[in-house]
Amino acid sequence: MEINIDSKLAEHFERVEELAKTAIEDDDESYSSRASAQSALTTIIKDIVKSQESIITMKRLQEVERILIKTVKKYLNEKEMEEFLAEINEIQ
Repeated sequence: MEINIDSKLAEHFERVEELAKTAIEDDDESYSSRASAQSALTTIIKDIVKSQESIITMKRLQEVERILIKTVKKYLNEKEMEEFLAEINEIQ
């Protein structure tokens, strides 16, 4: 089963946002209910930002890896390239 994380996250965010909006607008709701709803919304926003930062970091690392491989192929012969890649694997 494949899950579209973006759409699930968006659905969850919309539900929590609606709950927070309802709690804030309802004068009969307790202060703690309103605060809980806002807190849940804030947590989701923080999680979204953290996820986006991770994705950006991953994309940058992939780009650095692509550039590194291209450069290695340009300046090293086959044997040197194998030695270089073997050394990188040892370091990891």
